Amino acid sequence: MAMEVRKATVADQQAILNIVLAAAASESQWQYCFPQRTQHYDEHAAQTAAALERCLNDPDDWLVAVSEVTQPVVPKTKTIVSVGIWYILDSGAKAYEDEYCDNAWKQLAGGGFSVRKDGHPARLAAFIDGAALGRDKFLNSAGPQMHLHVLATHPRHQGKGYAKTVCEWGLEWAASSKLVVSTLASTKGYVFFSGLGFRDVGCVVIKAPGDGEELMLKAMVVAGKERTGSSILRFLGLSG
Repeated sequence: MAMEVRKATVADQQAILNIVLAAAASESQWQYCFPQRTQHYDEHAAQTAAALERCLNDPDDWLVAVSEVTQPVVPKTKTIVSVGIWYILDSGAKAYEDEYCDNAWKQLAGGGFSVRKDGHPARLAAFIDGAALGRDKFLNSAGPQMHLHVLATHPRHQGKGYAKTVCEWGLEWAASSKLVVSTLASTKGYVFFSGLGFRDVGCVVIKAPGDGEELMLKAMVVAGKERTGSSILRFLGLSG
């Protein structure tokens, strides 16, 4: 099967939504923030779709890329199998102190996250605060960057390197734009990001007041020049 990575369009929204909803179920961040997603699936899907729509309609701030495979049959059909979503933090146009947390994370969580039935309001708030902490303590010093929020492959297509290819496409895009790439990685994602040359620059522990559960994330960054010449920097995927 032929495969290509390209920028996503608004027309791709439903295919991307299907991937995110299917893949995110196994991700620790998603489980932590949205423990009632199964019981309130319709609201969960609608809120996720609204977040994707905002990203796709704001190409100045968001970069969305998809991996698409062409089936070797007649008639040939194309299927989107993986997606990456980055928020572009260009210090020349944005203020790090407020824009990142208030715009990026709240857009992804949904503006009305405090009343969402699918989510845990206190954990969502703690997650946003934790993202801000990670930004302030560990990521701002990296300079102009694009922050990877979502890297997902549909479960039917995992294990084939599609998410890796999407992320590599993003790394090349960042290098050509003179940006570093940052992310907050889960324990599972940490292994993949490390293999691609991301550096661990700090740990963020997210815990809502009075909650017995916590989430640990690693703040990680990589610059295009850090990838040059390494034979182990070509593998990455949060989900596939």
